[in-house]
Amino acid sequence: MRNEVKPNLIIIGAMRSSTTLLWCLLRQHPEVWFPSIKEPAYFSREDFNDRRQRKTYLALFKPCPNDKKIIGEASVDYTKLPHFGPVPRRIKQLLDKPKLIYIIRDPVERVISQYKFSYLRGYLPLNMTLEEAINKHPHIIYASRYAYQLNEYYKVFGPDSVFIVIAERMHAQLNTVMAEVEKYLDIAPLGGRGEYKMEEVNSLSKIKETAGWYRLFGQSKWIKRAVMSSPHFIIDFLKQHIPPSPEAPETTHADRDMIFDIIASDLRELIILLDDKIDLWPSVMKLKNSSNACRTFIEHKER
Repeated sequence: MRNEVKPNLIIIGAMRSSTTLLWCLLRQHPEVWFPSIKEPAYFSREDFNDRRQRKTYLALFKPCPNDKKIIGEASVDYTKLPHFGPVPRRIKQLLDKPKLIYIIRDPVERVISQYKFSYLRGYLPLNMTLEEAINKHPHIIYASRYAYQLNEYYKVFGPDSVFIVIAERMHAQLNTVMAEVEKYLDIAPLGGRGEYKMEEVNSLSKIKETAGWYRLFGQSKWIKRAVMSSPHFIIDFLKQHIPPSPEAPETTHADRDMIFDIIASDLRELIILLDDKIDLWPSVMKLKNSSNACRTFIEHKER
């Protein structure tokens, strides 16, 4: 009888940082397997200790073929701490020490992208500004406090327990980054089987195509149940023909400055943790330039 199957890899990537793309890419590797449901979000559930929920979660991994070396899942809610509970401790409780991959993106750009995504999908009411969204849903900002998120995982799993992928670098140097991921996962290079194929997934332009559907019906549990039992071609037709959702209010330079001011201290700590890996982020360049300007001003006054 086969032993209980558990994942040994979790992508804890930040929302709107190409987590879905990384999930799609790893599914192309013959030694890696993910369930069809990308985001079980089990470890962020309030009823985490419920036996039925645990059984439902582990049932996702039963279909995994015996020859797969890496069994994974990917849930963005796992890096929205402190919201959704003590996720790292819950992961350790059930899985002990799985491999962890954290994909991150420039923190200011990520917040703006999440705001626009949430607006299009109807998670935010019409005409809600970015500032209002952050005040009402602080996890939008916390998901960009990468140093804080990392430190919470380090407390449970130890230093250097999380493999970091920089989203911008993955887009620019796909196969180089994926080779590093393969090495971390201890799986064979894709090599002669062909290179990884970039896919367009969850881009804002694609999301806009069906945004009207999600704003009208996406938050309704009854509609979701009806969708599960309806032919796909009917749902696809409706998604394409319902009027588009209104665009999110335009973000301004003041909005970007507000986000930057909130995450600046966390970003300073992240620079120490990741050294030069994020030097090309606009937020990092802005922080370093402002720090240099401040230092020059202080030195000038001291003369």
